[in-house]
Amino acid sequence: MASYSNSKSKNKKVDQVKMGRPRSRPRKKFTKNKPKKRKIDPFIAKKENESRRLLSRADKNNIPANNENSIIFEQIRKNYTNRSVVKNIDTAFSYYKFPPTTKLNVADFSIPDQNIDILENVQKSLEKDAPDNISGYHQIPDSIYPQLGGKYKKTSVRWQSTWNIYEKNGTGWGETKRQAPFFQTIYGQPLIDGKFYLTPDIIKSCQEQGKVIKFKIQFRFQMKGSDEATMRRRYSEGKGEVKYNPPPVEGVPYPYDYDTQFNIWLSRRSAVSGWHYDGPMGNDGKHIYNPQSRVQASISYRRYREYRGRQWAIDNPGNKNQSIPCNLHYIIDPRVMKEFDYWEVATNGSNAGYYLTDACYWEVEFIDDPGKGVADYDQRSKYYGKQVILPKKKYGGYDIRTQDLLPAIGPGSPNKEQLAKNAAAAAKAAREKKAREDAAYKVWQNLESKRIAAVKAALAAIEAAKKAALDKVFKDKGNTEADKATGVASFTSTIQTAKSLAKSKSSKGKT
Repeated sequence: MASYSNSKSKNKKVDQVKMGRPRSRPRKKFTKNKPKKRKIDPFIAKKENESRRLLSRADKNNIPANNENSIIFEQIRKNYTNRSVVKNIDTAFSYYKFPPTTKLNVADFSIPDQNIDILENVQKSLEKDAPDNISGYHQIPDSIYPQLGGKYKKTSVRWQSTWNIYEKNGTGWGETKRQAPFFQTIYGQPLIDGKFYLTPDIIKSCQEQGKVIKFKIQFRFQMKGSDEATMRRRYSEGKGEVKYNPPPVEGVPYPYDYDTQFNIWLSRRSAVSGWHYDGPMGNDGKHIYNPQSRVQASISYRRYREYRGRQWAIDNPGNKNQSIPCNLHYIIDPRVMKEFDYWEVATNGSNAGYYLTDACYWEVEFIDDPGKGVADYDQRSKYYGKQVILPKKKYGGYDIRTQDLLPAIGPGSPNKEQLAKNAAAAAKAAREKKAREDAAYKVWQNLESKRIAAVKAALAAIEAAKKAALDKVFKDKGNTEADKATGVASFTSTIQTAKSLAKSKSSKGKT
């Protein structure tokens, strides 16, 4: 008989073995947290395997896995931003739903507005660099109107003259103005028959982009020149165009000519809108556009000499071979642009003259509106019309008539006190400038008088020497009548030859 111990072990299984309990079934293996094996329906398992094979084959061949017996997974798109990287997001899955989703908050994916628009900046850059349908640089070709000259084109005069005769004016009737044939386009949009037309597309471009059209026009003029005898006669008759010249001296070359004034005219015409005014005062203190007086820039030899200064006038006393430049700048008022208005440039002179084609141009610019943002209508008008070109210290050709006017007023609302100070300063500067010019002109006249007096003294000395030489000849020959005649003829021939040589040398020195 088996005996049992009274001591009990903490392990129940061990105690049972010690007690000799018979084993009626196999021992089970005890493992911690072992999950129960899930029973899968063979039909479902077969379908899952077929779906996996179908998806794998579709992925490799890059074809859609559309099959009515297959499981189709739909794509889920989520937009993630930089903020999602630095902020905790609840990504807990919601079970028992297919497809699985995450709990997302729209605020987690919002970013602050930094006003960054890359496409807009690129578009602006392209518009800035792209050529527009307005700008252009135009010149006058030498071959236009050959009868007017090649490089030197004739300017018109107001009276009937052979000087006015050319292809379009066979009778030579007087022309107050003659169109400048700007038919050669160097860059940009070409003109139409030498005219600039405001087409609907151009007006639309100005309105949509907040821009305006600016003209830059330059001519270089030179007078025809008259013979010396004519100028001496005109001076003796007291003609106004020569009265500022020094008096001519017998035996001394006379390098002066007419004080010719040349003009540039900018005209606006239209068969649709007709003549229309642009009444407010523009940048030069006059109407922005007046169809009767048009837009004018002028230059004359006298004013040009005054502008260049005393020393230049002394070094260049004449005006027969000098060319003088003149400029005209104009900004079209965008508020009164009419469809199919066209602008053209013309020239004329108070006397016969030329303009040099290679020194003339008409530049059309598409610029930002300088008056944009100015609410007051009259105040904004000061940005348009003929532009005041203030003279510079260095050489340049300008419209001298408006050099003392104020420049354009800058952006914003200027205070009246400052404008009054500017006007007073400009008036004072104009008075001082006129005083300097008058003083310089008097000095120049004084120098010319001294030069003329020296020439007179030289001529008197020649006459005295001639008389003394004749007296000596007569004395040596015995003072007979035949001897006197022979001596006078011989000496006169010698004196004439000497004077001709002296005059020739003087002319070469002046040239």
